[in-house]
Amino acid sequence: DAHAIRAGPLDVVGRIALAIGLAQAVQRAFEVFEAEQQRAIEQRYPGHASDLLHSPASKALILSAPAWNKGHPGHKRAKGAIVAATENDLTIGIVGAGAMGRGIAQVAASGGLAVRLYDAQEGAAEAGREFVAQMLARQVEKGRLEEADAAAAKARIEVVAGLEALAGCQAVVEAVVEDLGVKHQVFQALEAVLDDDAVIASNTSSIRIASIAAACTRPGRIAGMHFFNPVPLMPLVEVIRAPQTGADV
Repeated sequence: DAHAIRAGPLDVVGRIALAIGLAQAVQRAFEVFEAEQQRAIEQRYPGHASDLLHSPASKALILSAPAWNKGHPGHKRAKGAIVAATENDLTIGIVGAGAMGRGIAQVAASGGLAVRLYDAQEGAAEAGREFVAQMLARQVEKGRLEEADAAAAKARIEVVAGLEALAGCQAVVEAVVEDLGVKHQVFQALEAVLDDDAVIASNTSSIRIASIAAACTRPGRIAGMHFFNPVPLMPLVEVIRAPQTGADV
């Protein structure tokens, strides 16, 4: 959506992004970008480099969480590679346990969030959880993660049998097939079971968030949270605000 790059980061979605460990990577990317690119931009666009680097559009693309910098009081670093959330009271639902959904589940659980994973295909969610367990075990073998942390992350992922089990989640990320009709069905079903203030985000990479929100009774709580594949290895998430998205999301 054209409005996405003009908007600031979303508070709830930003907290999730921070919880799953993106803040530190985004900060580092920003520092490298400034150090390595500002000189080249200044040479090409004399006098305008600062405007380009610090424009609202640039910030919206670079900052995926409100507490991205070390100076922010909400930025805490836990042991190992896990970055803790400002508030570890979030439960996130994930609809779709394919490559993207299970990847989102892995980074969310590794960041300390309680995860409820659902897939319409029988056995897919459980398979996704087991795949995550294998990836965590591999990190332990390589010395990148403590065994206790891996076990704790796996335990945070709960496989659920239906969308109604996502009731009580503060946020849900949809990661199903790129079909607008299917997404409309999923979002409408989620609205029927979630609290009114729960955020529903889509991981879509090709469908306008505004088009998804158009079918919802509360379009103000719809947003985009586009992860990149493979999720655990790509420290980047695109946060998208549709024209309908409320300022308090």
